[in-house]
Amino acid sequence: MLFRSFLVALSLAKKVPWLKISLLRSPDIGIIGVGEGTTASVTHHLHDYLEIDPAEFFALAKPQWKLGLHMLWGTRPYFGYTFRKQMETHFALLDRATAFYIPEGCDFSRAGVTSALMADNRVFLRGPDGYPVVGSDVAYHIENELFVSYLERKVREAGIPISDGTIQQVERDAKGVRRVILEDGSALEADLFVDASGFRSVLLGKALEEPFTSFKSSLFCEKAVVGGWRRGEEPIKPYTTVESMEAGWCWQIEHEHRINRGYVYAPDFISDS
Repeated sequence: MLFRSFLVALSLAKKVPWLKISLLRSPDIGIIGVGEGTTASVTHHLHDYLEIDPAEFFALAKPQWKLGLHMLWGTRPYFGYTFRKQMETHFALLDRATAFYIPEGCDFSRAGVTSALMADNRVFLRGPDGYPVVGSDVAYHIENELFVSYLERKVREAGIPISDGTIQQVERDAKGVRRVILEDGSALEADLFVDASGFRSVLLGKALEEPFTSFKSSLFCEKAVVGGWRRGEEPIKPYTTVESMEAGWCWQIEHEHRINRGYVYAPDFISDS
C-alpha cells in the first residue's frame, strides 16, 4: 500500500538523515479505499519517532481514537482486548494485582479503565479541569485517502522527491538490483532499493526470484470482501469490532462519517458468490 512507501521513506530519512532518498510511485496502483485500524505502536512511531505534530495530524488526517478490539468471539458475549495492561496492574491501596479481585465467571468487561470505557462506548476520562486525559497507548482508525494525502505532504516537506512511473525492466548485478527502467525509457539507479509493490513483488519476487512461501496449509482465510456505509445516528465506537463468522471473521472500523466492514474468509469453506 502507498502509505507504507511513504512511512518507509520518512523513517529512513529520520534514521539515516544523510541518505539521498527518492520515491517512485506507480500511477497504475490506486489507493485502496478501506479504513485502517492501527495498534498503539503506530501512534508511538508517528508522534515519538517521526515527531509528527498530533494537532496537525488530527486536523488533516482526521483519525479516530481506538482503545482496543471488541471481540465477538468464543463463548463470552464479548471480550474487550485493550492496548493497556489490566489484569496485571497493581494499585497502591490493594494488596494484590487486579486479577486476584476478578470474580470467577467475570467477563472482564470492566477489569480496567480502558475496558470500562470500551464497554460504555466512551473514549477518555476527564480531569478536574474538564479536559480529556489521554494516555500514550491509544491507536487510530484512519481513512486511507486522508492518511496517504497527509503522509505525501510530510514526505515532500522532508525534501524527498516523488516521481510517477511504472517499472518496465529491472537490471541486476552481483549485489542485487542495479537499476530499474521505466516505461518512458528513463532509468533509476540506487545503492538500496526497497520493494513496496505489495503482492506484485516487482523486485523481490520477479527480478530477484525470491521464492514465495505459502502458509495456505495453516492460513485458511485468504480472501476478503470489503464494503461500508455512511454513518447515520449511531455513535462512533472507540474500538475495532472483530466478529467470528462461519467461514472466517469480520471487522468493523469506525470513522467520523463512514463505517467500513470487511469479511475475511476461507474460500474452501464458502463460495465467492
